[in-house]
This record gives sequence, structure tokens and C-alpha cells, in this order.
Amino acid sequence: MLNNYKSQVSGFLVEAGKRINTTSDFWIGARSYGLPGSWNWTDGTSFDFTDWKIPATVGSFCGAFDIANGFWNPMDCSSKKSYVCKTDETATTATTIKPSKPCPNEWFYFEETNSCYFWADSSDWPTAENTCKSFGAHLMSVHSFAEANFTKTIYNGKFWIGLYSNSNPVDWNSTWQYTDGSPVDYTKWGNHQSHDNSRCVQLRYDMYFENLNCTTINYGICKKPSTKVLPTVTATITSTTQASPYCINDWFYNSNTSSCYTLTPSVNWTQAEEYCLFNHAHLTSFHDRYELNFLYYTFRQATSYSDAWNGLFSTDQGMTWQFTDGSDFNYRPWSQGYPIRNSTYCGVYDLGSNYLQNSRCDYSNYGICKRSAVL
Repeated sequence: MLNNYKSQVSGFLVEAGKRINTTSDFWIGARSYGLPGSWNWTDGTSFDFTDWKIPATVGSFCGAFDIANGFWNPMDCSSKKSYVCKTDETATTATTIKPSKPCPNEWFYFEETNSCYFWADSSDWPTAENTCKSFGAHLMSVHSFAEANFTKTIYNGKFWIGLYSNSNPVDWNSTWQYTDGSPVDYTKWGNHQSHDNSRCVQLRYDMYFENLNCTTINYGICKKPSTKVLPTVTATITSTTQASPYCINDWFYNSNTSSCYTLTPSVNWTQAEEYCLFNHAHLTSFHDRYELNFLYYTFRQATSYSDAWNGLFSTDQGMTWQFTDGSDFNYRPWSQGYPIRNSTYCGVYDLGSNYLQNSRCDYSNYGICKRSAVL
């Protein structure tokens, strides 16, 4: 049955390639954002069928169909290729009623924020912000992963956003703010430079934040409210309503610990802990098999079952261990033969075996951050 389905899909794509006069490969809507197993379709449908010739790896972000062999290949998104679009049959049905546009010409509308977005020419950060102001807008604020992901429909690269700091020097404790005055309620830092002049922030192609010198030349994306009037929704909350636990986008909630967890980029142990600290968290502690199993089932696919930093560290050559969050190390599921007492004084969680190990702190691994949920 699966082979029959594969042949139907491949046959259709080969025919589609002929119609666009290409004899090599062309883009399909498969897209990844840097982590193994994170592929999805750009139209939002379920990614429940794959036909890769080679495994999709980190750094290969877009899918292409190879007419020669009928398989998919993970490719660099900056490559230039032909492409095939897909639309519903009803999408071409003519209508005599045209709804008013919520955004000016050449601006992009995002329904989740009810806002309009525009791609500004490359410039330094102050010039980009002034350009946006001339359109009655600001450099964009980012309030969710979905909003960051939406920008890929405008520009698939790094660009200025409206986040900046007046701190001197800039460090992990600096205060950040948006030029449009909206709250800083979503941050996903990749690199965070501790330099006096790195006060302006770009959104990278992998949707991580990075602060840079404000004189760096970048494209910018402007954002302003749309003209669409949304219906008013009134909600009544009684005194018996229980508050729900809340984790921001890309954080995962564990009801047993009332905590939120997320992955850091692949960095060394110290950088992973700094990343967590900047997000008001620490590298994860764990206190029973239930919590460890939660980490295993939540992050094993995203890390390809590899090691992930946790908050354990030792200052006495592996004799004693402690968590960066100060909690007790009262559950010790060491792998057989661990801990190793030499120069490996940082804790890693082996997502292949679901047990604890220790490793050199200067290796690069994903890290798992943990913080209390907002109740």
C-alpha cells in the first residue's frame, strides 16, 4: 500500500516537473528550522509521509524533489531552483465580492497578530527604524514562534527587529525593549554578545535572536497594525476558575514538576547555562524517573537521541555533584561506569539510553533549560 502511494506521489511530481520544464530537481514545500526531525510542510498540513534519498540533517533546511531518481533531498534554501505550487481546487473560483485589504500594497498580513509587515532595504539599525517610522510603523516586535516563522514568507535571511538595549555594557542581565513599546514576552537567544556596542538585535534565519553592533548593515522588517477590525470577545471568569499553567512558545510543560523546558542551541556547557539564565532558567535538574522520562520523550527526536547538557557540575574532580539551580542531587541514574573522575566535570543526559553521564564541558551539545511555570 505504501509503495503504491509512493509511486503515485513520485509520478505526480515527475509530471509536475515536466510542466515547468525542469529535468533536474525542484523545490517542494518541505521545510526544517535546524533541528533533526523538525521538518514540516509550509502549508501547515501534517508531515506524515517522507521519501528522503539521504537522511535529512542539521543545516539542510529545504526539500527538493529529484526527477532523476524520484526521491527527496535536503538542500540549502539559498539555492536557486524551479518550484511547484499547490492550491485548493476552490481557490481559483471567481467571486464578485472583494474584501477590503487589511494592509497596503506590498505589505504582508499576519492574522495571528492582525498586523502588516514590510521588507525594508538594507541599512544600519537606526536607519532601518527611521525607514519604518516613515511608513507609520516600527521595526517589528516578535511575540511568538509563529510570528517569527511567518517572516520567512517575507525574507528568508537575517534582519533587524525592533529590540534594543540602552545598557552599558550589554550583558546577560541587560534590559531590552521594543521600539513599538510592546512587551518583551518572547525571546529565543542564539548568540548573545557581551559588548558595549552590541545593543541592537537581529532575527536570524534559524529564528534565534542575536544582538549586534547597531552599525551593522542588515535588511529590516517593519510592522504596524492592520486596518482589519476584529470582533470583540468578552470572557467571564468566575472565582472558582483555576489558573492554567503557562509556558511560552517552544517551552514544554511538565505537570508533575510545574516547570517549563526548552532546548538551547548546540553550544558548550557554560554557554548553555548562560542561555538558560538569560531566559530566566537554569540547565535542567531532575529528581525522579518520571521527570527523566518526560525529558526523554519530549526531546529525544529533536536531538537525534544524542547527549544534552543538564545542570550538573563538579568542582572537586567528580567526587561530588550539584545542580546549577541549587536543588538537591537526590536522584542519580548514572549510566554504567559513570561518573568518570577525570576532566569531565559537566553533566549530560544521554537521550539514547535515558541515563545520566558526565562529559568534557567544552564539547558542543544541545542543552535543556528548566524554569518554573507561570501559574
